Amino acid sequence: MGLFFFDSSYRPIPLAQQYIGISEPNFAARNELLSEICYKKVVDSLRQGHQAMVFVHSRKDTVKTAQKLVDLARRYEDLEVFNNDTHPQLSLIKKDVMKSRNKDLIELFGLAVGVHHAGMLRSDRGLTERLFSEGLLKVLVCTATLAWGVNLPAHTVVIKGTQLYDPKAGGWRDLGMLDVMQIFGRAGRPQFDRSGEGIIITSHDKLAYYLRLLTSQLPIESQFISSLKDNLNAEVALGTVTNVKEACAWLGYTYLSIRMKLNPLAYGIGWDEVIADPSLSLKQRALVTDAARALDKAKMMRFDEKSGNFYCTELGRIASHFYIQYSSVETYNEMLRRHMNDSEVIEMVSHSSEFENIVVRDEEQNELETLLYISRGWIDTFSLVSDAAYISASLARIMRALFETCLRRGWCEMSLFMLEYCKAVDRQIWPHQHPLRQFDKELPAEILRKLEERGADLDRLQEMEEKDIGALIRYTPGGRIGLAITPEFTWKDRFHGAAQRWWIIVQDSESDHIYHSELFTLTKRMARGETQKLSFTVPIFEPHPPQYYIRAVSDSWLHAEAFYCISFHNLALPQARTSHTELLDLKPLPVTALGNNIYEALYNFSHFNPIQTQIFHILYHTDNNVLLGAPTGSGKTISAELAMLHLFNTQSDMKVVYIAPLKAIVRERMNDWKDRLVSQLGKEMVEMTGDYTPDLMALLSADIIISTPEKWDEPYNSFAGTFVNLQVIVSRMRYISSQTERAVRFIGLSTALANAGLIQFASFQNDDLAREMFGLALGEGYPGKFYCPRMNSMNKPAYAAICTHSPTKPVLIFVSSRRQTRLTALDLIQFAASDETPRQFLGMPEEDLQMVLSQVTDQNLRQTLQFGIGLHHAGLNDKDRSLVLVCTSTLAWGVNLPAHLVIIKGTEYYDGKTKRYVDFPITDILQMMGRAGRPQYDQHGKAVILVHEPKKSFYKKFLYEPFPVESSLRDQLHDHFNAEIVSGTIFHKEDAVHYLSWTYLFRRLAINPAYYGLEDTEAEGLSSYLSRLVQNTFEDLEDSGCVKMTEDSVEPTMLGTIASQYYLSYVTVSMFGSNIGPDTSLEVFLHILSGASEYDELPVRHNEDNHNEALSQRVRFAVDNNRLDDPHVKANLLFQAHFSRLDLPISDYVTDLKSVLDQSIRIIQAMIDICANSGWLSSSITCMHLLQMVMQGLWFEQDSAFWMLPCMNNDLLGMLRARGISTVQQLLDIPKENLQTDLQRFPRIQVKLRLQRRDIDGENSLTLNIRMDKMNSWKNTSRAFALRFPKIKDEAWWLVLGNTNTSELYALKRISFSDRLNTHMELPSGITTFQGMKLVVVSDCYLGFEQEHSIEALVEQSVI
Repeated sequence: MGLFFFDSSYRPIPLAQQYIGISEPNFAARNELLSEICYKKVVDSLRQGHQAMVFVHSRKDTVKTAQKLVDLARRYEDLEVFNNDTHPQLSLIKKDVMKSRNKDLIELFGLAVGVHHAGMLRSDRGLTERLFSEGLLKVLVCTATLAWGVNLPAHTVVIKGTQLYDPKAGGWRDLGMLDVMQIFGRAGRPQFDRSGEGIIITSHDKLAYYLRLLTSQLPIESQFISSLKDNLNAEVALGTVTNVKEACAWLGYTYLSIRMKLNPLAYGIGWDEVIADPSLSLKQRALVTDAARALDKAKMMRFDEKSGNFYCTELGRIASHFYIQYSSVETYNEMLRRHMNDSEVIEMVSHSSEFENIVVRDEEQNELETLLYISRGWIDTFSLVSDAAYISASLARIMRALFETCLRRGWCEMSLFMLEYCKAVDRQIWPHQHPLRQFDKELPAEILRKLEERGADLDRLQEMEEKDIGALIRYTPGGRIGLAITPEFTWKDRFHGAAQRWWIIVQDSESDHIYHSELFTLTKRMARGETQKLSFTVPIFEPHPPQYYIRAVSDSWLHAEAFYCISFHNLALPQARTSHTELLDLKPLPVTALGNNIYEALYNFSHFNPIQTQIFHILYHTDNNVLLGAPTGSGKTISAELAMLHLFNTQSDMKVVYIAPLKAIVRERMNDWKDRLVSQLGKEMVEMTGDYTPDLMALLSADIIISTPEKWDEPYNSFAGTFVNLQVIVSRMRYISSQTERAVRFIGLSTALANAGLIQFASFQNDDLAREMFGLALGEGYPGKFYCPRMNSMNKPAYAAICTHSPTKPVLIFVSSRRQTRLTALDLIQFAASDETPRQFLGMPEEDLQMVLSQVTDQNLRQTLQFGIGLHHAGLNDKDRSLVLVCTSTLAWGVNLPAHLVIIKGTEYYDGKTKRYVDFPITDILQMMGRAGRPQYDQHGKAVILVHEPKKSFYKKFLYEPFPVESSLRDQLHDHFNAEIVSGTIFHKEDAVHYLSWTYLFRRLAINPAYYGLEDTEAEGLSSYLSRLVQNTFEDLEDSGCVKMTEDSVEPTMLGTIASQYYLSYVTVSMFGSNIGPDTSLEVFLHILSGASEYDELPVRHNEDNHNEALSQRVRFAVDNNRLDDPHVKANLLFQAHFSRLDLPISDYVTDLKSVLDQSIRIIQAMIDICANSGWLSSSITCMHLLQMVMQGLWFEQDSAFWMLPCMNNDLLGMLRARGISTVQQLLDIPKENLQTDLQRFPRIQVKLRLQRRDIDGENSLTLNIRMDKMNSWKNTSRAFALRFPKIKDEAWWLVLGNTNTSELYALKRISFSDRLNTHMELPSGITTFQGMKLVVVSDCYLGFEQEHSIEALVEQSVI
């Protein structure tokens, strides 16, 4: 057990004990006799050269007893015994004593007597302890707090009396035995005394009691019952106790449970109860039930006596969080009202049970009449100093608890009132006082007094000139909130620290109800940066209220508040109607309805589901456009296949284009259809994503094209630019269809929409209730302000949901981050172990498990898999390896991996760009829910959502009702317009307005004008809005250098053309145009590349700034250490770590690096084109080197090109250099049979040049004919050999024609070939000399493969 017990015989110093009983009945005479005996015992000890401690039982009695001892010493002429004049340190210590404010301490010090109690100032207590330990005080009169709190032994310890006043009981009680034992433990100084002496002076009737208790060991009894309600509430709020059974189990672990069984009589349990229930389980259940009923009555939790379940309430959580006692909550329930004044609030708080032990002493009466804590009054009485310190610590949390209570009840006026008092307590100023008193350390009291006398509030001061208010007055924090929050105060670290918190409150102006509240944290960097944007949802009722008030109230500064009014006058809201398609009660249609045996063999089921049955005819037998809105998992993909099969039947030469928003979905479709449609129907299928770009022949021969939106415009670049938005794709394809007069059939697959009728398709709307196998349970709301504790509180309910809904079937738990996957899995394992079933989620034999674990490299995954819980990780491919899979939201889109139960643990994720937690898109939540229910395995599925309390009503509404879809085109309009201008679709402003009329944005403008900021919905107002939108967009594009505007037209520029060609933001190319110059260095290029807006969304997670700081110490080029949490700085560090081949700190950085490298190719190519178009040879070559570095993960010039080989090491590198081999080209000259396989993958290029003179329009021109051959023709692929680049890429080459002397670039051509290539380049006309002109052949993949060919020598040869 690890239990060690040593009784008093093991005491290091023997203790002599004296028990003195006083039988005098008269109170005054008994007290006099008590003092006489105490004095004699103290003097006896002093005469022997020992120190003595006298313990009394009240602060007031310490001074009285000390003075009484001095008076008796004078009476018996024993003052020389108390003398300390001979002490060597007396003169030095006396100076410190004289500085004290405690007159009693100074007066008694001269007689070597001291006092010590909790009511003294901490400095005075510390001084007294030091004086006694150094021997300057011979007698110390103290309370029992010294025995417990400070290790300060003495030879003699005297307990003067054993009765003390108990304010709770309202009378006297005996000194506890534990206190007596602790006090006696101070008797005897180890290493100084050979013995100690303990003396207890009590009444004669108590003498036998203390003698018996001290000679026989006293068992310690539990006091837990008195605080059972508060502790039970804390466990319920934490989620560790959810019912009576768990509460009894929890109580069984306490000391109370042990003592009840050993000494039941002490806890009011009769022997008959013990005999009937030896384990006392009924008594435990009764205690729990009584406590639960009391908590239920106090509204701290809900107790369902039938089921025995506990449900935490907001009030219970607040009480637990702020340590508010149950009795205080009862007081607040009785006294707290919606409208209260100052005196009523102060009276209510003063009734808190936290303050019930504070007593009023005689010496405090006069001072209390003129004192209040908030008023910063000067306190003279030392006991009041101690009480004030306790009150100040307790008052702050009590006021915060009351504020949270009012906030959760939706009382706006009372919430603001309580928040004012919270800040008043923190700042120690009254709310009605001038707010500049918060700067009392900076501003003189006289200035503050004058401001209050003259009524100069902040608004008046802000309007005054500086000369009028004086240089000492500064503006306090404020803010202006509309759709954005803009700080309008000067940040001073000494006032504002690292961050300031603001309450954002949305209030109904008429009902005083709070519709939304959240705590917004403003950091110093945010205050100096861009405007902060917040978005939240509030209800709007019919009839519309006149206005809502939005308040931004500082959490720490009084009178720091901003106010904004949202008027609902003339507000036009979209119609609330929905267009659900009624699900008919039809007989399921068999697959034989396809009428084709080959088609029927595609499906391994016999009948279509109800939705597919209802829409079968329109999909399989007509060419109508169809929009199918239904939940995930309801069979939409098979519905799309029916339309594809119809096309194969009627127009087999036509193509099917399947556009998916994510590459993961593209891969899922590729894998599925490859096994069915391609192999069984003999169709050709190609993939178009960032990973794969098929050539034109492959596209022409394909029957099925699966693409992502950003790749879709490449085959149609004669019509369109960049279409990263699905609504633009639909609008554009309609336009193409009208121009080519060839019909295009659209099949739209979506979740349920609220406004499907606006899309001109045959719409079928099936809501969640129409889906097979679906059930939804919206879990409890979790109110915690802070994300991580809130996630932790959701783990127990998640475990309970698994045990209730899916104990033996697969479960998916969605969390927001990789760290949360690990923490959630570990907690689930712990809960399962506490139920004595640690492997209840494991669904495979031990032998198979060990085989799986041997293939896993991730330590966290290996640990959790042993218990049947998996993490979404690259090492986990088989869905049957575990019953529970904890994953991030990406799995909802990426892999078709359904489960019986889906738990969404939190609906927020950390957004590195805004440095706060934001909500998942509602479509992501619906997609996660759609993974619930396994077709052909389950009769139904379950989805449980654990959500932040303020968001609960929002998800209740939009998970049961279709979500309205609005257009996002306006936010991306610049890039779309630029692409259309480059392609020639838009020539002037009228074309742009006409272009918008084809979009979904145009349809939604008239339906929901408020969402888009449109005030007038009439034709003239709509036209004016579109014209203004087009004009502003054109002006932004012109300012960025992407277009050139004239009065009648708009034309693309070089920057705009490059932005459209490489799918870059106009902001990015504008930044390139401003920062790239003719001789830009590699370091600057790296900073420019990292600064591209395409990296704005690179995640910077919690504490990753620390990883970035550590990484910045190891890289070659310095970064801005003040912006380590910036995504662009992180991108820079990832690039440099890639070039330096550094180990990344965490696995998330590996994923981030892949994303950064993936996007960098097109960005660098755009930078090269900008340099080439500007004629900058040096910058172009440097940028090409940067691309080579990205492909190979090496530094140009600093690293040897040999490191491109995977087998390379320092020893081998030294050996090659010793043999005179310094380049890869020299290695390639070795005969083929001696080359290793890796070396054979590198290309050997031979370039032959020939000048050809031509006569064009009477002018001679020179054409450079170029022939390129691969000498290692056995290399049968043009795939690049780049082991450190995460994706497959083909080799390509640049032919750069320029002058190395003048650093001019004349022409640039990018080529790729497999065996041989013939091409040509025109030499610039008008050049008089060819000195320094060269053709440079540069690889886009390999370092050290450049070839330079002199044009000057070639010209001379041609002349000869």
